[in-house]
Amino acid sequence: MLRFQTVALGAALLLGMATAATAQQGERGDRGERGRGEWRRGGPMAMRHHGGQRVFRGVNLTEEQRTQVRALHERYREQFAALRESTKPDLQAAREARQKGDTAAARAAFERTNDEREQMKALVEKRQGEIRNLLTAEQRTVYDRNLQALKERMERRKGEGRRRGR
Repeated sequence: MLRFQTVALGAALLLGMATAATAQQGERGDRGERGRGEWRRGGPMAMRHHGGQRVFRGVNLTEEQRTQVRALHERYREQFAALRESTKPDLQAAREARQKGDTAAARAAFERTNDEREQMKALVEKRQGEIRNLLTAEQRTVYDRNLQALKERMERRKGEGRRRGR
């Protein structure tokens, strides 16, 4: 009985310490100056689908630059949303065909999204160019290096998917 009480007391103490440690971290946790939703909800690094966090790593934006990048993302947000929305029916059709084993229909449905995907690619490149114009020469060097690394990772992943039969 004494052993059980000792184990129960130890578990309760650990739980209490973990709760206290979590509460002391506050909402920001160990994310430094960035708030919890800044990456996900339209903060300056809100490029969710294209490694936005990594592209700005080491860039050290000023507060004015952060505001300008946020404004750029806001300006493009509706255009991206409209393009994503227009591809949903074809992507859903491709998914359903693939699940049924009909690769020809899946490929045809996916190819119907080519125009929208090209438009998204052009928007991404345009936005990246505008972001580059906001940066100093030193920041641009880091940004470009991060962007190149992201593109290389994406190409490697694309190649890995083909080898696995995707």
